[in-house]
Parts: sequence; structure tokens; C-alpha cells
Amino acid sequence: MVILLLTGCNIINPAEPVPGYIKIERFTITPTPELGTDSNKITDVYDFIDTKYQGSYPLPAQFPVIGSGNHHMIFYAGIIINGISNNRIDYPFYEPYEQTVNLEPGKITTINPVIKYAENVVHPWLENFENNGSSLLKDASSQTGIILLQPGDPNNFEGISGAVYLDASQVYFKLTTDTSYILPTVNIPVYLEMNYKCNNSFHVGLIAMTTSGPVTVAVLTINPKASWNKIYVELASVLNAYTDAHYFKIFFDATKNAGVTNAEFYFDNFKLLHN
Repeated sequence: MVILLLTGCNIINPAEPVPGYIKIERFTITPTPELGTDSNKITDVYDFIDTKYQGSYPLPAQFPVIGSGNHHMIFYAGIIINGISNNRIDYPFYEPYEQTVNLEPGKITTINPVIKYAENVVHPWLENFENNGSSLLKDASSQTGIILLQPGDPNNFEGISGAVYLDASQVYFKLTTDTSYILPTVNIPVYLEMNYKCNNSFHVGLIAMTTSGPVTVAVLTINPKASWNKIYVELASVLNAYTDAHYFKIFFDATKNAGVTNAEFYFDNFKLLHN
């Protein structure tokens, strides 16, 4: 009777399979002449095994995978939208990384994906301040404009960076792109990537050139960051509200915050991207 009970218990509760493990510390971007810098802020990995979605994990990640032998795995790079930590997606402009992995129960397999921007990415505006000028213009309402830092300046991010300074006599700036862009307005991903650091908040926005005239819309307020940071600003949700617009400009503006004696803003590697 005891033997029968034990056998029945094993049937009801079979032994759990032992998983293998995938370990991913980071994604690496391969820079291209068209899209420049490999600077990124990839925060998550989205995992597929044999075309089936397994899950998403914050980096660095180590996660279990049930199975053994060779399996085709696909890893998508994930980002934080607008700097909001609970708003994450697999970024549509990075190519996935694919690899056949020999899974072994209990074994950790380390993979460090190397990816690049997808070939179908449209990039109407890139600005890295490396061409002895800037495509950001001082708006008529602005009290100051952007300057290029000198080589060797410790505030440079990569090569040459741009800077804007505000003080007691110049308390407001507004910069706009020197070109108007035709952008998708119907449920197509559109993002602005940028590197920045600042001791004062600023806005990123769009100027929609509609049939009734220009409309200025603030998209995001970006808070001070003492060290260089990368952000992915989502624009499609605003663009979708202006289907009658013919063109758009990007703008940046700020008013010196109370309590800040000298406001400093540093920018690099703007990328306006869509499919």
C-alpha cells in the first residue's frame, strides 16, 4: 500500500524540468555612417525562443529557459520611453539579435548581442555638432542661442557638444530646427533620441505647420541630470493629433528655474527617427 501511494504521488506531481539559463549583460550598437554614434540606453531584453515569446527582463539579465538541445533564439533591445521607468518597449528602430543556442539543463549560456539600427529606419534629422555649425536656430523669442564647445572642454560628450547658458540677464531660450520635416501622423513610431545633461529643466516639443497656422506643443519636460544621459522621446502620440499638419519642426526651450543662479544645458547626438 505504501508503494502504491508513493507511485501515485509521483504521477500527480511529476519532477520539475531543470531549466537552462541565458545571461545577457548588455547590448552593443554597431555605429554606421548614416546614424552615427553607438550611444544608447538599452535597459531591457525581450526574448523569443523558436518564434515564441518568452518574456522581458531588465538588464543585466539572467533568466531560465526550459528545453535542451539547439533552439533558435531572438533578442530584442528594450528602452524606457520618455525617461519614465514603468513605460518600456522593444525599440522598433533596432534590429533584433538572433542566435542558435545549445540549451543544457542547469547550464548558464552568456550572450552579448551586437545589433545595429534597422535598414528601413528613416532619419530626417541628425545633429552631432561635428560640422562646425548647428542646425538648431535661435527663435525670435529667445534671449540666447546655442554655442559649440571647444575641443577638450570637459563638458563635451562625444567630440564636440552644444551648450546653452542662462543667467540673471538671459533667463529664457528657445531653439528650433532649421528645417521643417514631413513626419508620419497615423500610428507610426516616431522618436527623438538625444544625449543631454543640465542643472535646469527644459522642454522638448513640436511646432505643427497646420492649415490654420503654426501650433506649438510641448511634448515632454526633462528634469535636471548632473551627468550625461540618453533619452528616447516618443513623438507619435502628439503627431497623431495633427493629421492636417503639412510639416513639423522640433523645438527646445527653458526658463531659468528659481534658485538656479546659472543654468547650463549640454546637448549631443540628436536623432529624429521613424519607419
